[in-house]
Amino acid sequence: MARPFAASRALANQWADGVISTLELIGSITLLGGLVIKWLHRALLRRQVRFGFPAAVAQMVRVGVRSISIVMLVSGCIGIILALQTSPSLSDFGQTDKVANLIAVAVFRELGPLVAAIVLTGFAGASIAAEIGTMVVGEEIEALESMALDPVRFLVVPRVLATTFSLVLLAVIGDL
Repeated sequence: MARPFAASRALANQWADGVISTLELIGSITLLGGLVIKWLHRALLRRQVRFGFPAAVAQMVRVGVRSISIVMLVSGCIGIILALQTSPSLSDFGQTDKVANLIAVAVFRELGPLVAAIVLTGFAGASIAAEIGTMVVGEEIEALESMALDPVRFLVVPRVLATTFSLVLLAVIGDL
């Protein structure tokens, strides 16, 4: 004899598992963000621990400087495509001379920072994830923990600081 509500129970269990895993992810990200803020506060404001500026600068070069050409290329292509797409519509109203103004406002207000964020997320995010994943496989993170060093302080904080600073500068470059 088949259970009358077996399918609905299975669906409810799947949904509950998805909700729980989502909440665990949000909690993990919040915890990591709190640890990053704690270490930044202790290193930059209270001067309790030394901050590795050479590591942060190296990450800025790796994350930000190497992304400049990609951001410029993507922003230029989006500007050209936007101009080609809006020109026929504006010519119907006799406003083709306003295409440059429209593109400048659209790119400066919205598309420049958005393109910079997307490129930085894809380019640097994949690089950082691969690097930290390799460290996990090579047991380098366990080695840091066995020496009583916090991996968040030495691995995450310089990368977060470099990515944040680079994103602001790349957004400015994307607006050009």
